[in-house]
Amino acid sequence: MRHLFFALLVAAPTALVTWVIARGVYGEPSSRCATAGVTAAGDADAVLRGLLAVPIPGFSINGAMELYDEKGLFDYIDGAAPLYIERHFRKLAAAEMVVTGGGELTCDIYDMGAAENAASIYTAEATPQAVPAALGDAGRTSSMALGFREGPYYVKLTAFDAAAEAALPNLARVLLERMP
Repeated sequence: MRHLFFALLVAAPTALVTWVIARGVYGEPSSRCATAGVTAAGDADAVLRGLLAVPIPGFSINGAMELYDEKGLFDYIDGAAPLYIERHFRKLAAAEMVVTGGGELTCDIYDMGAAENAASIYTAEATPQAVPAALGDAGRTSSMALGFREGPYYVKLTAFDAAAEAALPNLARVLLERMP
């Protein structure tokens, strides 16, 4: 009797696993592959890079555009990284830019993975001095800065002088036009 009970104990889970696999509950084998998400992440990285890859009239990138992951984010924004990471930060495209005719600024485009994550970081970084601006899903300006969110993206533009500050709305409009 003990042997029969043991045989059932082994056979039942084996039969259940076989049935689940045969029914395709886990989808196609390629969707279970460890590299299945690589293409999607690679595509998202290409879209993020593409926002700054094509020259923007009136602006040039000083040096190179950088793409940061979570580890790089800590190096780039020091203590503020956890605020982004807990809101499901995916990648950051960052560039120092020069305005034609003078002026310097930084352009930071955070891919937060989803619109609700971008909205969350946009809200978390609100300051009382900011003035609402009609940009993207939500936008605001403050002294020497302009920020907005559009879909999964949260954009921060920071000017270092008056000439760059005057150019921030133009840069924001071009970036919005490029966003999918």
